[in-house]
Amino acid sequence: MNVRILKPRVLGKLKLTNYLRFFTIGLVSLMLLVACNPLAPLSAKLKTQKQAWQAEAIGSYELELQRICFCGPELTEVVKLTVSAGEIGAVVYRDTGEAVAEVNRQYFPDIDGLFGVLEDAIVRGAHSIEVSWDENDAFPKEISIDYVENAADEELGFNVLSFSPKP
Repeated sequence: MNVRILKPRVLGKLKLTNYLRFFTIGLVSLMLLVACNPLAPLSAKLKTQKQAWQAEAIGSYELELQRICFCGPELTEVVKLTVSAGEIGAVVYRDTGEAVAEVNRQYFPDIDGLFGVLEDAIVRGAHSIEVSWDENDAFPKEISIDYVENAADEELGFNVLSFSPKP
């Protein structure tokens, strides 16, 4: 029987070499993953803005919101949302004062819902997402999402036209 014993020094070098190899591969893979994910900077910005919005602790407010989509006027007319203690109350069309039909209320999110729209677009890997932020209260003021490059009519957007905190 022929048994070969490696010197501890050689074994240590082999282990160190393997660790360095795996570390280098892991680091390069992580860099490629970040470089290949153009939404990573937006995801980080979204997290920061959401934390700032939550720190404001504004639970009651009025919001004028316009949804932008290839939809009928019942989904694209400007609405006024009243939020009290974090819950959406009234949702009415700004120009007529008429209540938005119950079935359509889901299409008009409050501020937390706008953050949710952005998070969903990132998770779904939208082709492009453009956001402008309110300078005072950190919420998304304008959102434009193109989910699929070169596809028609799947884009979605929101414009916050006015925002008024309530006591």
